[in-house]
Amino acid sequence: MSLSANPLVALRHPRGELTTTDVDAVRFELLARRAEHTARLQRAHNHPATLDDDGLAFERFSIDRARDAVVDIDAAIARLDEGTYGSCERCRRPIAPERLEAIPHTRHCITCAESAALST
Repeated sequence: MSLSANPLVALRHPRGELTTTDVDAVRFELLARRAEHTARLQRAHNHPATLDDDGLAFERFSIDRARDAVVDIDAAIARLDEGTYGSCERCRRPIAPERLEAIPHTRHCITCAESAALST
């Protein structure tokens, strides 16, 4: 069941409670991005690259990024359904609206994302 169909779930967001229209807009954006990445993966599957070593390495990196994005997008859609979208999975604080706008499938606030990047 989608969140927009369940009026008993109040989804929280850094800007406050999301309306059904807000949830639908986020879901639409996530699904559009998912379709782009899925199409990229399908093209790569249907037309394997015949590149030199550097080009092939970049192609593999690009495919891995697309796969990761699809997984993250699916998780973001699940968070929409659960009512936890907009909260950092690590610290549970709100994710800045600007970050969500730029990367609507992000799992972490900028502080936790930077901390994770530094520790890897």
